[in-house]
Amino acid sequence: MPYPGVLASLIFLLSMYPLVGLPGVYLPLTAYYALLQDYNKALQILIFSLALNTVQDYYLRPKLIQEKGSVHPVITIIAFGAPLLVIRITGLVIGPAVYGFLLALYRTKLKLKEQEKAKEDK
Repeated sequence: MPYPGVLASLIFLLSMYPLVGLPGVYLPLTAYYALLQDYNKALQILIFSLALNTVQDYYLRPKLIQEKGSVHPVITIIAFGAPLLVIRITGLVIGPAVYGFLLALYRTKLKLKEQEKAKEDK
């Protein structure tokens, strides 16, 4: 593997963008090894990276967000994936930010309703 430090740094930086991070590294790396006609290594990188990316983006991240934020995993996947499809690269930043803002707004509204109800009950 050429330049593992640079590759690790690139993966770290791109991983901050859901659905782009790991594929942004392993697809060009797979193509690189395929062009060098090292098909065995290209296939190994592709299979390992696809498995890792699938588990990370479609299982671990939604599961952690569900546990910490009490939000259904499907909503989380849609919130991170749909903006990318609709408004492309800009959606990577705007989508999760809008999602977080709306979630905070909704939770604040629920707390205010609970406080009002508690006052009425007294």
